Amino acid sequence: MSLLKKILSYGLVALIGLISLTSWMPAEEIKAIQKKDETVSFSGDVSEISSDKSITFDVAYVAKKSREIVVEIWKDGAWVANGNANVKKGNKVKKITVNMKKGLAPGKGYLLKLQLRPPGSTWKEATAFFQKEGVVVK
Repeated sequence: MSLLKKILSYGLVALIGLISLTSWMPAEEIKAIQKKDETVSFSGDVSEISSDKSITFDVAYVAKKSREIVVEIWKDGAWVANGNANVKKGNKVKKITVNMKKGLAPGKGYLLKLQLRPPGSTWKEATAFFQKEGVVVK
């Protein structure tokens, strides 16, 4: 078999594997990016959140070093608010509160983003990322 045919056949196998993998995975898991054996995700269901001015989330994480966790709330492609907390290395759950001047408007289409990153860094240096789409505010 020629080298080109081998490359194409391996590419086809990889594509079929990706299609079958994404056909049963929830969308929020596809949106998760984990690097360096570190992870971050919501601990519990965040499909519906309150419209309060202060919302606390339980965030599960695995960190190999001291890190910062950032929780962001987005609506229609625009940033709304965020909260953050520093954590020590380990595999734990941390409560992180997002405080706002006024409560969220009830409705659909909110997006929640999580980042695990070195303290004082930006999203560009995140070692783990997770997002939950289609969040409803009640």
